[in-house]
Amino acid sequence: MFNRKILSFLLIFLGILSSIYAQEYTNQIFHTVAKNGLEIIILENYDTPLVYIELAFKAGGNYQTTENEGLFHLYEHMLFKGNSLYKNSAQINDAMSKLGVSGYNGTTASDYVNYFFQIPATSFEKGIEFWASAVTSPLFDKEELEREKKVVISEILDDVTNTNLLIFKSIQKSFYPNAEQKIVSGNPEKINSATVEDLIKMQKEYYVPNNCAIFISGAVDKNFALETVEKYFGQWEPSKNKKSILQKQENVRPTIKDNYFLVKDSQYSANLLISYQGPNSINSIEDTYYADFLAKLLETPNNKFLRSIKSLKADNNENAVNQFQFEYLTTTQNGTINLYFNLNPQNKKLDETILKIINYVTLKEFPEISKNEKYFSEYQYKTTKEKLIDMKIIEDENPNSYISFLRFYWAVASMDVGLTYYEKVNEISNDDIKEFCNKYFLNKNFTVTVCLNDSAFSEEAKNFQNQGFILLK
Repeated sequence: MFNRKILSFLLIFLGILSSIYAQEYTNQIFHTVAKNGLEIIILENYDTPLVYIELAFKAGGNYQTTENEGLFHLYEHMLFKGNSLYKNSAQINDAMSKLGVSGYNGTTASDYVNYFFQIPATSFEKGIEFWASAVTSPLFDKEELEREKKVVISEILDDVTNTNLLIFKSIQKSFYPNAEQKIVSGNPEKINSATVEDLIKMQKEYYVPNNCAIFISGAVDKNFALETVEKYFGQWEPSKNKKSILQKQENVRPTIKDNYFLVKDSQYSANLLISYQGPNSINSIEDTYYADFLAKLLETPNNKFLRSIKSLKADNNENAVNQFQFEYLTTTQNGTINLYFNLNPQNKKLDETILKIINYVTLKEFPEISKNEKYFSEYQYKTTKEKLIDMKIIEDENPNSYISFLRFYWAVASMDVGLTYYEKVNEISNDDIKEFCNKYFLNKNFTVTVCLNDSAFSEEAKNFQNQGFILLK
């Protein structure tokens, strides 16, 4: 373990920290906060002579408003178009080539915007300088902005034809009043009218050190990494008007009825999606652990839920359901739980089978999980926890993967949540899962989406529409 006396001496010597929160964990993660609020996360790993550097901001889809919808996406693109050190995209690309960058990217998600690349360890200081200039002094050239607007709008228009996005928007609109503002890619009209002044305003509110974390993983000494980060980021001024953390969703509009949707898409054979309002990390981080755990619990062999679903037969006496998956993604707002059923496409009574599945899940299985102490066996709980431990071991073997895991939880909750996640899920009990099912599924409204390919749609569409399904276009 690292000598804490030496650590204290170095921190005083460097003078880079105040109100220090610093701890070394058994998995070698080092986490601290600099004077200007920048969080620094370092994972030393000398397996290869490479270093991964990532900067993340708490921003993105869930931080959008009607005024700036899509501007996080546009800002992401503009960060690679010039700054005080590299004046244009050509100079930026040339700099990355000299650094030895084999691949780089930036992404805009619901709860974060991040930028990253991997470089040879010998280029570490230059890599830190590269990102410091990019995030602290973007130029936002007007002509470049106009060109990049067209690129972003093209991406948005491509998304408009995406069936998954259409389904997502319909489900969000069913559950949450502001769903139209949460599409990360943005609104073409807002993008087209964006100005340099709009981006500068966003920069002052979101792209500030006290809303940012830098993640460093690889063959670099942590003390040198701290010194280098201070050298290039130390003068980055924090914002006194930084946007506050998202508030609890006390005004969430409950659905007043179940919603049924029908979608035609050639990429699907016959799929059923049952969706519920799910937890979010702002209201209840504990509930997000239970959702993750239940997803893994439902993957255990021969569990009662899967046995019940597999017992359902199509009209040809074969299994009605080919594959089942429970999906939940932790988010700060507008959580959704999705149950996917890939169905037997040869079923000639698909509408009847789907209604049977819906009744099984909503009226029989979830109520029983919320009441039955022995719905899942002790062995299944044990197996699930072992699987989670295996996931942790795999992440520890791949430092960049673990860094990305920590970045995700830094964005949706905090570094503490990421660092203690596996410990928390390992403590989950049967009573926790029962209470979770009671809270989120029992007597709760849901949405149903049926996706059919062209052939199945031509045969079944009228039957579903006659039963109240709304065709999504």
